[in-house]
Amino acid sequence: MGIAVNPHYYPWNIPQVREAICDVINRTEVAAAWGLAISKPAYYPNPVIPGTESTYPPDVRQFITSCSYDPAKAAQMLESLGFKKINGYWYTPNGTQLTLYVYGPSGFTDWMTMAADAVEQMQAFGVNAKLIGQDVGVFWSTTLPNGQYGGATTWINSANGPAYSSMWGLLGWPWWTTGAAIQAYKSGSDVWPFQWPNGTCSPVILPAQPPVLTNGTIVWCINSTYGFINLTNWQMFENIAAPGTPNYDLMMKIIFAWYDYFVPIVPLYSKLEPYEYMKSVMDPNWLFQPCILNKYPLLTYELEFMPWGYGNGLYSNLHIIIAWGLVAPPGVVPPVAQAIANGSLWTKYPQYAAFLGIPNPDPSLQACVASYFHIPYTPVTTSTTATTTTTTTTTTTTAVSTVTSTATVTSTVTTTAVSTTTAVSTVTVTKTVVSTALIAGIVVIVIVVAAVAALIAMRRR
Repeated sequence: MGIAVNPHYYPWNIPQVREAICDVINRTEVAAAWGLAISKPAYYPNPVIPGTESTYPPDVRQFITSCSYDPAKAAQMLESLGFKKINGYWYTPNGTQLTLYVYGPSGFTDWMTMAADAVEQMQAFGVNAKLIGQDVGVFWSTTLPNGQYGGATTWINSANGPAYSSMWGLLGWPWWTTGAAIQAYKSGSDVWPFQWPNGTCSPVILPAQPPVLTNGTIVWCINSTYGFINLTNWQMFENIAAPGTPNYDLMMKIIFAWYDYFVPIVPLYSKLEPYEYMKSVMDPNWLFQPCILNKYPLLTYELEFMPWGYGNGLYSNLHIIIAWGLVAPPGVVPPVAQAIANGSLWTKYPQYAAFLGIPNPDPSLQACVASYFHIPYTPVTTSTTATTTTTTTTTTTTAVSTVTSTATVTSTVTTTAVSTTTAVSTVTVTKTVVSTALIAGIVVIVIVVAAVAALIAMRRR
């Protein structure tokens, strides 16, 4: 959870003012106001859940930056902008008092408790800040979506998208957390200041893809240190980028850089909630085995976060969880578990494997899943073969793999070639299987014997 700050009002339209406020708040104190057992400090203005940073590639991870707790730095930043502190309160260069009224849904007692602590810290720093509780229906149907706020408690964009491969789900429309104040496809709310984390500006212009993507300008620069981002154009390209592709990484770098510079939401805390489910409907426990949770936490996070941002929002979204293929009633093997065990998750559905956070085959994961459900598994391995020659040669090679296949290859090689092959080996866990043909034969014999016996009985009569 965090506080969205409306950038349509001076001086909150200045990114450095928003950044200063981000450095004012002691998030450990905020989380402790509700209880550190379930509330953890959240430092990232980027839409990233603490603890999932390692799931991002290094070139994307460098754009995941955090707010610090440094009131002295915040004061220096405001002073550099011409702000002055008079009688304990900050004043803008035009002489108006720095004020922020934060709205929140009064029924969300955890949010309101922690937001109250953050507002008190802003007051102690010298911001004329107040927390205003609203009817839950009014807040979610009017105040937030219409951008009718100076500040508003909201999600930090991270609850529905825990990590790299599934972040596309969240970034498909992250603007519901800020409403009309910051929103793609909304004129006046979709173009904002931009700067890369190193303090520079370089443009990002991609080839247009008519008739839908007619403008490929995502970032353009006024000078070497300052520019603008068009969130509408960014959103269009993000929506067609698949996880693991260069454009997907580029879109993530751009939006993370913008979150870092513009700080649309001041982060406060992340909350851990228990997962609730009906045993007669689903069995999710296979995802919580140490061999999965410790090595592939994203696979478990998908179950908890994808339905609705937190674990206990289950029943109205049960169809979504089932659609992911992660759960099934007790005694039934979920589709994802079957695909992991038989290897088809990687051989047939590699993009979905990447989405689930397991892009590469892992026989130990297959064994883990097979053991839980007492089913056989087919190990899948990835091998790389390199061949280097200095002259043109023609060779005929007969290779017998350890799987079951025999291949004869005739080729002319003149350069170095490297190839990666995903091979499905023989099943190592088996169970007794009765041949269908054998069963059919037995049935035929029984029928014939019965017919003969009936004939003999009729003759005796």
